[in-house]
Amino acid sequence: MDVPRNISHSASQLFLLDKESSEYKAFLAIAHVPHPDRTILGSFINDAFDPEEAARYFLQITSREDSSTAPPREAVLQFLSDWKTLINKFRPTIATSLSNDTKKLIYERDGGQCCLTRAPFKSYFDQGLEYVHIITPGVFADPELSEGTTLFEMLNAFLSGKVLDVVRSSMLDLDPKQPVKLDNLWLLSTPASDAFKEGEVYLTVQTWKKQPDTSRKQTYSAKTNIYKPLHCPRLSMPTETIHIENRTPQSTPILNEELLAIHAGFSSPLAWIEVSKYMDVSVKDTSRGKPPTPSSASPFFSIFRRLWTLFPSFVRTSVYDILARIGLRLYGPSLSMTVFKLPFGLYLRRGSPLLAPKYHVEAHTLKLVEQSTRIPAPRAIDVVETPRFSYLLMTCVPGRPIGPQFSTMTDGEVEQAVVDLKEYVSELRKISRKPTEYQICNSQGGGILDWRIPDSQREELRFKSEAEFNKYLTDPFWEEIRIKAAKSHDIYHDIVFTHGDLNPRNILAENGRITGIVDWENAGWFPEYWEYTKAHYTVRGLKHWLVDVVDTVFPGYRDELVVENMLSDLLGPF
Repeated sequence: MDVPRNISHSASQLFLLDKESSEYKAFLAIAHVPHPDRTILGSFINDAFDPEEAARYFLQITSREDSSTAPPREAVLQFLSDWKTLINKFRPTIATSLSNDTKKLIYERDGGQCCLTRAPFKSYFDQGLEYVHIITPGVFADPELSEGTTLFEMLNAFLSGKVLDVVRSSMLDLDPKQPVKLDNLWLLSTPASDAFKEGEVYLTVQTWKKQPDTSRKQTYSAKTNIYKPLHCPRLSMPTETIHIENRTPQSTPILNEELLAIHAGFSSPLAWIEVSKYMDVSVKDTSRGKPPTPSSASPFFSIFRRLWTLFPSFVRTSVYDILARIGLRLYGPSLSMTVFKLPFGLYLRRGSPLLAPKYHVEAHTLKLVEQSTRIPAPRAIDVVETPRFSYLLMTCVPGRPIGPQFSTMTDGEVEQAVVDLKEYVSELRKISRKPTEYQICNSQGGGILDWRIPDSQREELRFKSEAEFNKYLTDPFWEEIRIKAAKSHDIYHDIVFTHGDLNPRNILAENGRITGIVDWENAGWFPEYWEYTKAHYTVRGLKHWLVDVVDTVFPGYRDELVVENMLSDLLGPF
């Protein structure tokens, strides 16, 4: 988990921590450390077997004697340096000096295939086959990890004394006839070995699947730490359930469950070390980033849009169908079955004829944003319907979703994203609303569409006042809930134009700047807090995003968030 920077000002999940707990104080103490070092340091607490105990140890080691002020910066950075050293000592290693007899034992025990991907090998010396130590042999013979040293005490706090004793005894308990600890070795392909060494993949025992004889077979869940962007190589796993089998129990032990658990504990810190390396070689100068230019800036675009829509609808829809097939071949399917990336920098929504009214509203919204703001949003080109499909053609905007790249953004880039998003939200709120009897409605004055309100997908929902809207939100619940909701519902709010779904999938970025905001189907006129509470909706686990972006863009509306979380939780799952 990324460790946020602005914890003390957040209304997100971390604020649920007891402000007097050691965990909360430790997170505050490392807030000044730049990402990703802040997150690497935070993993000492987040991934410890006992996070509160690990936090107490951190504060004890780094704080001044009187403990009345924040730990000195030098002490925190020294702790970080020691922690990085310890992480790398527990990085899995390739066995390079095994005898052929030992290789044959492991090869036969593991069935001549990669234990993670099931890729088969032809022989025990096949190319692309690696024998990997889960924990480096001799790690506990390292003088830096002898009892009483700084690293030993740090490891003791991270693993807990009981776990450390078990693992240490296991690693030091060697058979004189077999100097290599066989239950610390397994067979992996080169890609699987790389992923395991870098903490991308780790295993946890499926405790609900009890094996009758765990010396012959054990079942694990394969889990991943995916922090680097999507374009980085990743291990392809055929299944999330991994069966570790011992095919030669008479001569070899099965993989050591405790050692895999230790690797699982270190996997996230290892993965963040890799993120740090990635950021070191791909760091971007955010000062060079320029605000994006909306795609309709060229006069040619307006002329093309007018001329294209003069063609008969059957011609246009035939072209759209052809382009959709080409787009599928070139770019593959999108996350939605109704959205297609097309050549020529275009996107297409194609759905049921029943969706035509929604497409018309979204096109109207995009034109309103185009005419009233400088927000880099798609530009609507055409809406057309046939007995078979309805279509919305729009331009593409540059950039990639900010979510998958957020973990590798520097604090400076995150700050710039906040500046950009604040500006765009401010521009949205300045859009003037035409006089109508309905205050809360879509951009055309009709019914809203909002995933937070399931009935809006089936009914024409619009409201003459915020009070009427509040009544609708609380009608399904009992009096006690309505009284609690009054904490924010009794507050007067301006009604402003709202995107309604500002989550990391719908915000595009490149080189530290927001380059586009997409997916405007939920947009409309809502109470001013709605943009903020909806930005929390469905992404409550993304603490770094919520704390350092959403809670920073919107410094108020904390009571409204508490009420909205309560109401949406009671209404049902996201």
